Amino acid sequence: MPVKAPPVQIASSWAGFYLGAHLGYGYAVTSVSDIGLSEQFIGVGGRGFTAGALVGYNTMLSSRWVGGIEADGNWQDIKSKVSFGGPQEEFLKLGWSASIRGRLGFLVTPSTMMFVTAGWAWTRFQASEELTTINGAQAGFGVETVLSGNWVSRTEYLHTFNNAVHDIEVGTVKPWVGVIRSALIYKVSPHSAVAWPDRPVRTKWTGLYAGAVVGPASASAQISAAIPQQGTLVFDGIGVSAVLPTGVLGYNMQVAPNWVVGIEGEAAPNIATSDVKVEWTGNVHGRVGYLLTPNTLAYGLLGWGTVGAKVGGVFNQVPFPITIPRVNALLWGGGVEAAVTDNWRLRADFQEGVTANVNVTVLDENGAPFPLTVKARGHTGRLGVIYQFGGP
Repeated sequence: MPVKAPPVQIASSWAGFYLGAHLGYGYAVTSVSDIGLSEQFIGVGGRGFTAGALVGYNTMLSSRWVGGIEADGNWQDIKSKVSFGGPQEEFLKLGWSASIRGRLGFLVTPSTMMFVTAGWAWTRFQASEELTTINGAQAGFGVETVLSGNWVSRTEYLHTFNNAVHDIEVGTVKPWVGVIRSALIYKVSPHSAVAWPDRPVRTKWTGLYAGAVVGPASASAQISAAIPQQGTLVFDGIGVSAVLPTGVLGYNMQVAPNWVVGIEGEAAPNIATSDVKVEWTGNVHGRVGYLLTPNTLAYGLLGWGTVGAKVGGVFNQVPFPITIPRVNALLWGGGVEAAVTDNWRLRADFQEGVTANVNVTVLDENGAPFPLTVKARGHTGRLGVIYQFGGP
């Protein structure tokens, strides 16, 4: 008997011009030579919001590969602050920025593309009272999903490796910046579709899964100290940046045609340099996801994590070893998973965490105990692979 051929899947074409707007949040870690924080792993931390517009052009390199170029302009308010018993003053600040980048994307489903991007960025930077324009390489990754017709949603992480510049008051500074942002994009070219080359993926969303993710992480700690005859010093903050590999284990349940809930645990190993050691980190969080397509899940998460650290180095020629005992952190975030085969999925995600206040003691220049209160917050953007156990 003749066998009826399976229906041909239709994929959205990414070819043509597009424009959009984005909103995000960023962290900066700035090395400052005159106060001894010269290693990029640890520096002056800053954080704040960013928003802007983008325009670009894509071309279909093949049925599943997309190439393109994009430019954007951004308003930023990423800064660190310090105060001595009075209102906080801005210490370092990143203002407007602009970048131009190339992009390479891969269609993991007919309506979802994961991509990497790299290029160059220019940023307005203020150190003390001096303004200057800095520049450096920019790289990142993200995921786009067709919502309907010409409308596309995007979530991406961008990391900017700015070159060093000299400031009269604070010496040589070198900010590195990580930004997570979401965008709504409109494809100006008429909506079109192309044939999808592969058979339909038959993934399932209920069951046990495991995987691994990796990506850059940045954190900024607010340090408070009561100084006799001077008031309370608040320095916001000390920054740390690193690349974290993380193992993932979880369980999902599809509770409705488009809704998935689950629980997930993660663990990352110790990382260390000569000045900083971040002990193993771990977290457990719940997830609630919505299926944008049968094979593309967008989800949010909320949970609890744990971290400990030891910071060394020199600040204004004074050694400042700080041991931060293991502390809990409130965790939230979100991500997108897209099924590539029946069992394998790709993931792009973002997590933000805020620790509880922790009291530590350091020694001042005379060797006397000096109490501090530390509260840290940080984020990470990651890419990874997930394996779903069992068949569809």
